[in-house]
Amino acid sequence: MDLSAFGTVPSDPVDIPAYLQRVIPLITTSLVALDDIERKHDVLPEKPTEGLTRWADGTNWNPGSGAGLYRYVGGSWVLIMGAGGAGAYLPLAGGTMTGDISLVFGDLISEQNPDVANAIRIKGTASDIDVVLGDVTGYFTVWNVADNNAVFHVDNVGNTEVKGYLDVNTHKILNVVDPTANQEAATKKYVDDNDSDIQAIAKGWCRFEQIGTHSIKDSFNVSSITDGGLGRTVVNWDVDFANADYSVICGQSLNTNIAAAFNISASSAEAVVRDTNNTTQVDDDDVSIIAFGEQV
Repeated sequence: MDLSAFGTVPSDPVDIPAYLQRVIPLITTSLVALDDIERKHDVLPEKPTEGLTRWADGTNWNPGSGAGLYRYVGGSWVLIMGAGGAGAYLPLAGGTMTGDISLVFGDLISEQNPDVANAIRIKGTASDIDVVLGDVTGYFTVWNVADNNAVFHVDNVGNTEVKGYLDVNTHKILNVVDPTANQEAATKKYVDDNDSDIQAIAKGWCRFEQIGTHSIKDSFNVSSITDGGLGRTVVNWDVDFANADYSVICGQSLNTNIAAAFNISASSAEAVVRDTNNTTQVDDDDVSIIAFGEQV
């Protein structure tokens, strides 16, 4: 024992008795403290103090969890380390923990996942999916309830895989690059720019009646029609055209009438029907209009 902790040892023999009289009680106190920590005990301490540490043999004195090292905390003995390694605390370095750490929202479990890789798994209940950090399928993974299929994962560079449909809930997917493979997604602009037949497809049409209340018989990309007067009907497009330079064709059912398009704008076009005999405007019971061109 290093006696320097108790003061300088006198060099004069005359002073030795007084020195020993002072330090012997201190040495005794220190030995008792070491005894509290290091020596096995088979009896319950009579007056345990907060933080007192004792070894219990588990037979003559069993604080509750068999043989092991216990600490007196808050009026009860807490197992620090059992004879087999189990206990309430892990060492600062090393050590193995089994079982769950119970959290408010569920369980946080360190385990070997079905992909045979060590990981951290977060699971609410046995019937919930698993959220896994650090397995071989990705740095962030969601496993199904049966723990046999990684239904979603993200790797360390952000590559994401989804085993199911992706619902963006009416939001947009932005910044999509042009596709290079058959199964890659394409933007509307890419399709419009690269589809040679798209300009040949009708972008809007309407078949309607003018006699009485103007009414639509059938249509495509038409939001409504407006009565513009005798023989005149304005067709309002649902999706507008890019400009007013698109092509519009009109037709009607009666041989004595002729229909033509007027007042073309990006959002609408007007069909006008005339009597071929006297060129006066007349209502027709069956008029059609069809439009081709680039839309917004």
